[in-house]
This record gives sequence, C-alpha cells and structure tokens, in this order.
Amino acid sequence: MVQRVSASRRRPATPASPPVRLRYLLAIVVAGWGGVSLARQARAAFDLHDAAAKAANYALCMVGPTGPKLLREGADEYARLLERRVVAAGPKDRPFARCAALGEKVGLSRALHELEASAFREYFDGSAGDHEVSELTFDRSKLDELAGSAGLFAPASLEALIIPERHAEEASHPREPVRPAVGRGLPPQRSLYRSAVSYGDTWVVEMGSGANAERLISHNRGLHFERVSGRAEPGPSGPCAPSPEGVGFSIILSEADETVLVSRNAAGSSRMTKLAARHERVEAADCDGSGFLALLDDRKSKARRLKACSLEGVCVEVPLPTLGERPLPSELDVAWVGGDIVLAASEGRLTRVTTSRDRGQTWTPWVLAFDGRELLPAASRAAPRRLLHVDDEVLLHGVSERGQPYLVLASHDHGASFSASLKSADLDEEEKLVRRE
Repeated sequence: MVQRVSASRRRPATPASPPVRLRYLLAIVVAGWGGVSLARQARAAFDLHDAAAKAANYALCMVGPTGPKLLREGADEYARLLERRVVAAGPKDRPFARCAALGEKVGLSRALHELEASAFREYFDGSAGDHEVSELTFDRSKLDELAGSAGLFAPASLEALIIPERHAEEASHPREPVRPAVGRGLPPQRSLYRSAVSYGDTWVVEMGSGANAERLISHNRGLHFERVSGRAEPGPSGPCAPSPEGVGFSIILSEADETVLVSRNAAGSSRMTKLAARHERVEAADCDGSGFLALLDDRKSKARRLKACSLEGVCVEVPLPTLGERPLPSELDVAWVGGDIVLAASEGRLTRVTTSRDRGQTWTPWVLAFDGRELLPAASRAAPRRLLHVDDEVLLHGVSERGQPYLVLASHDHGASFSASLKSADLDEEEKLVRRE
C-alpha cells in the first residue's frame, strides 16, 4: 500500500537569491571609486609634468641657462638674476617681454612682463617705480600641490621634472656686477678744476686753483694718491691745462654776479664768455687743453643744463639725455675726454654712465657701470659716483674722507665700459670697507 505524505509536512521552498549580491555591489563601488581616484591621480601627474616643463621653459627665458636649476633648488639667486636683468637694461627696454606668453602659461600677468625696466623699483635702487621684480617670481607651491594630488603617480623627486623642452627659448645669463678696486687719497670735496697728466704709471692731478690748489700723485695709475707739497713733482701747468702751452680755462664772477668763463689760447690771448646766470650754479665741470664742459643747476626751475665751450670762447648748450620718464638723478658728474662727453648718474648704490661723441647730438645707451646692491648693504658715499679723467683714461671713484678708502673703477675707452683692470681689487680691503659702511 502506498504511503502518502501530507502537504503540511512538506519542506518549505528556498527563497529566490537576489540578482546582485551586496558584497559584489560594494566591490564594484570601491573598484569604481579607486578607478576614478587613480584617473584623477594620473591626470594630476600628467598636469604636473606639463606644468613643470612650462615652469622650466619660463625660468630659462627669464634668467638664462641656470634658471631651471635655480628654480629646482628654490634659491634666492633666481630673484637676484631677475634684478640683474632689470638694472642692466636701458630705461625704455622691456627685458622680459619675450617671456610674456610663457608667463601667462604659469599663471603670471602678461602685462607685468611687458613693462619697461624703469617701471620696477629696483631700477632706481628702490627710490621709484610702481612694481617690484619679486612679482615675476614663479610660485613653486603650485607644483607641490599637483605633486600631492598625483598620489601613486607622484615622482620621487619633483626637481627631476623641472627640465626645459628642447625648443625652449633661452636668455643670456645676466652679467655679474663688476668688482671694483679699493682706492685712497682723492679729496671728498668736488672741485671745478681738475687738471691731470700721466707719465706711465705715475699720475699727477691738480685740483682747485690759486691758493686753494693742491697737487696729488699716484704711482699705480690712480689707485692710491698722496698729497704733494710745493711743485717738486712735474704736473699740469694750470687749471685744466695738461700741456705746457699755458692754454686753459678759469671761472670768475662778474659784477652782476654772473659766472664768466675765461679761456686762454696758445697765442696768449684770452676771451671772456658768460657761462651761467646769477640764479644758476656750476654743479660740475671738467676740461682739458681743447675745451671746457660745465653742468649747470638752475636754482629757480630746478632744471639742469650742459654747456661745452671752446678755446675761442664759444659756448654751446648740449642736450642732456633722459633716463626713462623720470628726471635725471640729483647725483651727476661729467668728464671731458678729448672732445668726448662722459656723464655719470648715481642713484643709491647704482651708477650708470652714458657718453656722447658729437657734443650731445646723440648719446650711447646707458651702461650700468656699478651695481653695489650685492656689495654694499646701504647707499654709500664710497660707491663710485665721481669722474676723473687722466689723458684718455677715466676713473669712476667714490667719495670718502681723506685717508679713508673708497671704491674705484677705470675706463680705457672714454667711458664706454668700466672695470677694475687698473689693479686687481684688494678683496680684504674691500671687505673691510663694506663692513664699515
């Protein structure tokens, strides 16, 4: 007989499994999130490589071959090279204009790169200008942020990525400031009469006239001078007259309180010519056996004028050069070297020089003869700012109390360039001078 099982004692049916298990869903979500995160990290790594290359290209364009290396090291030398490029440029030059597009790519203002050099405060040693060179410094924190976002794809060393591309434009390396020599012996006061003559390495300089004249001698081409009593040493035969013919110039005041120039030619005749009005003063002057040069300061209008006079007593006004949009600095000096005009303009620890070979009709671009910002901690009277010509050579020297040292440079090309080639700089003396200042 067949036994039947009641329906009530049957085993319950197994419930149907869900189409997707939760752990699988969670695994998919985690995998998706990881993929997105890795994709973001990979994208950040790609952006990091691109940004690092652009930064290296930018540094190469801004400061030259060492730019990428300095950017990698984060050294202050990078900012120092930027300043050197600015101060060495002409006032109207735009030293960073060709890097403007690269600057935009690294997040800097294009207009800032197109500014003239004189728009930066450093151009006048901080006394003028609306911008600072530090505004052009690349912020490396942007690369650090990208490196942090790159995660697993971040390089072991960020510096290894700051490599310029092969086609990147390269600037020339800014020239280091000329290291001057240390001189002694020239008087601190400015003299309108500066007669000089050389006998090889021996230079004899006479300053002043009449009872106020003094004679100085140097046996090492103007580096160190000593005062000579009497007329035991050979030297100039009179004010601004390095020749024995007796030609030369002198300055007198007329009864109307005007400045009059007296010129004496080789024939022995003299001529008087009005040089400056009563409200003008002769700020600086220089002369030789061929002509007289005077820088005049108008105390009413505060304007400057430059006059060149011949032995025949004919004076012509010489157009002064400009230094950007601002007036010339208050500290000026002039030299007359065989008919060529040398003009030195000093601002703080910077001294620039320009020359004219055609009596002011044209002037050469300004040359940065001395940059003391890396040498002198503050504006210094010892910084080269006065001119003294001896035959065809020109000294650019500082001002210091008698017997105290000052810095000095020399030019052998009528002021076109300056160096310390008259004698190697005494670095020990230079360090003492800088510490004292």
